[in-house]
Amino acid sequence: SAAVYPGGTYHDRTYPRHHFWHNYLCDLLHEQALGGGRNVMGSRLATAGMLVLVLLMAVYWTLAPSLLPTRPALGRLCSLVGVVSSAGLVAVALTPSDRLPKLHTMAIVVATVPGLVAAAAIVLGLVFDTDVSAWLRLLGLATLLSVVATAGFFVVHTWFGGGFGRALPACQRVAALCTVAWLGTTTFTLLRAPL
Repeated sequence: SAAVYPGGTYHDRTYPRHHFWHNYLCDLLHEQALGGGRNVMGSRLATAGMLVLVLLMAVYWTLAPSLLPTRPALGRLCSLVGVVSSAGLVAVALTPSDRLPKLHTMAIVVATVPGLVAAAAIVLGLVFDTDVSAWLRLLGLATLLSVVATAGFFVVHTWFGGGFGRALPACQRVAALCTVAWLGTTTFTLLRAPL
């Protein structure tokens, strides 16, 4: 969807294409790009891509307790709130900010709060697990911190009219890249574990 996005960011409506660091991921859901061009195909691709990612995340959260075998209660909490977060992310994908801005913002909040709880549960569980590699702990902490920072910037920017307008899309990308790396790494760890 980024490849067919006709262009425009909130800070530069004339930018001729998608800008990795200046466009929000949600900009790709718009049927009309910020620069004014039609983005019907791109919005459909973005919606489909988000829904596939959300489905994979829901599956991930059901498997994640296996990463915490010595903390079953923490694993169950992680799984439960992670699946709730995934359901909220479906609403994010289906309520584009250009057509349903208030619902989109509320969907982000509904998905983020349980998602942060689930992420904190699993990351903190792994941080205190002596059998986990330092690399996995570091990646988990980096992911958690980047998502918390992005959520904080979003709240300040959206509800308090604060700054971070230019930094927020870049923070969102860093958090998304960390999240994908975290999901991939921990899933690979789960798949390699003996049955």
